[in-house]
Amino acid sequence: MQPITESLPGHARVWVYQANRELTDREVAVIQATLQQFAQTWESHGHPLAAGAEILHQRFVVLAVDQSAHAPSGCSIDKSVALLQQIGQQHFIDLFDRTQVAHRDQHGAIVTTPLPKLKAKVAAGEFGPDTLVFNTLVENVAHLRDQFEVPAARTWLARYFPQPQIV
Repeated sequence: MQPITESLPGHARVWVYQANRELTDREVAVIQATLQQFAQTWESHGHPLAAGAEILHQRFVVLAVDQSAHAPSGCSIDKSVALLQQIGQQHFIDLFDRTQVAHRDQHGAIVTTPLPKLKAKVAAGEFGPDTLVFNTLVENVAHLRDQFEVPAARTWLARYFPQPQIV
């Protein structure tokens, strides 16, 4: 199975869902099989969608659709959300908590920090502008390729860092 970054064009729309914990190898295998089956049969108003799905870093579920032939409808997007909710219930994971920031720690491991605790981490020097974060707001496959893991200063998190004074 090819990664969606290789099987779909750069303009393909992307949705990234972040798990609240690292998935086990077994969970990845089971969830990946479910996602592949869904992507192969996903349709919009009877038209098959050119779609793909994968799990990145044992934590991020990514769905993508090449909208150039057929765009997903509201109903088809609702079906994908329902599937992810079902996966979450089956595996005791939360894929919809947007209050957690996934980033690399000083050892390179992927960790999450709740937004309310981010200011304290910044003040303690544990989280800074160069901290690599996972940008779950990427919109397409091209951005997934080159803007998914970026320094915090290049994301909406930049507001947490002191800005240089212009004199």
